[in-house]
Amino acid sequence: MITLYDIGPVVVDGKETGLSPMVRRVMYILNYKGIPYNVKFLCYEDIQPTAKSLGAGPTGVRADGKTPRYTVPFITDSATSPPTAISDSINVAKYLENTYPNTPRIHPQDTEAFADAISKNFVPLSLIIGIHSRKITPPVLIEGQRKAYGDGFVSTVLSAEQEAETWQQVKSAFDDLYRDVGVQSEELSYADYALAGLFWLVWLVFGEDSAKWKEVREWVGGRVGRVLEIVEGYNSTQV
Repeated sequence: MITLYDIGPVVVDGKETGLSPMVRRVMYILNYKGIPYNVKFLCYEDIQPTAKSLGAGPTGVRADGKTPRYTVPFITDSATSPPTAISDSINVAKYLENTYPNTPRIHPQDTEAFADAISKNFVPLSLIIGIHSRKITPPVLIEGQRKAYGDGFVSTVLSAEQEAETWQQVKSAFDDLYRDVGVQSEELSYADYALAGLFWLVWLVFGEDSAKWKEVREWVGGRVGRVLEIVEGYNSTQV
């Protein structure tokens, strides 16, 4: 059984969910492949000690350029002895492809760089989403965000004009990114799972019926909404 670690929980519409779009990316892949898994929620301060205790490696370094940085997602797979621990969404995706070859494949598989570009383009929205997610985030997680990202992340307020400018900048960046790609296949790639996981967070925080989501789902010729609709339509294999 695969155990997937996420930040959370938060409760939206009476249901518990996590907050990490990177974890959501892995969940969609697991559901697509039909691989059973369970989810364990962690507070921010529990990520590093839990990952280290399981043998899941760091996913980068901190701002000092030396200190290892631990983030979700990471998984353990009890199908091996001892259980295998894998960290970082791309490494998890590759592990699932290689370890479960009889499940549906992700095609094409060589879209890691494009997925990284999608994530980079999304970064300017992080503060906006962080601000609007406070209404659904419990105090213990907000305190964890403060410790992880600083006081500004949990206290900053942007004007409507600042937010509108950022949304427009990000939309333009995605338009430029996809303009170079051309027509996209309806068969989802790893990059599409990256896109879905990130914009799922917009859908979660602002709400399916919000004006903001109705606007954003039409980005990139409507691909944002189409891809999310496809992956949200998968049967969940979470147990």
